[in-house]
Amino acid sequence: MISVDLLTQEFFHGVFAIPFAYILWKKTGSWKRSLLVLIFTYVIDLDHLVDYFAYYGATFNISDFLSATYFQTSQKAIVPLHAWEWGVILTIFARMRGWKSVFTIFLFSLLPHLIYDAITVNSLAFYSIIYRVEKNFINLN
Repeated sequence: MISVDLLTQEFFHGVFAIPFAYILWKKTGSWKRSLLVLIFTYVIDLDHLVDYFAYYGATFNISDFLSATYFQTSQKAIVPLHAWEWGVILTIFARMRGWKSVFTIFLFSLLPHLIYDAITVNSLAFYSIIYRVEKNFINLN
């Protein structure tokens, strides 16, 4: 069963992405790029599959995945796409390629997602791969 908490979190990921999608639309005039920002904001959460498989192994149950109980039980957060380091790399490439690049789309998808997540876990540092590696991926918040 999908938890209300999960639905709420996913809803707010989209809400936080709207200003970024709007800015991209204003800069490029492309509603398709703006729509991709909204879509990729959600796609970032697919990296939770890494946490899921690290906890359950090779088996997959959609209900277990959507309930996200494995995350609370394991207290680990590997989530490789949830990282400020990707934002730095994407910023460099986006600046080199311009507003219409795929790097800008990815950057504008990643930033609102990470901002919302950092607010909900009350930690900017937690969304650094370097920080999580140093803490053995254990959620200490």
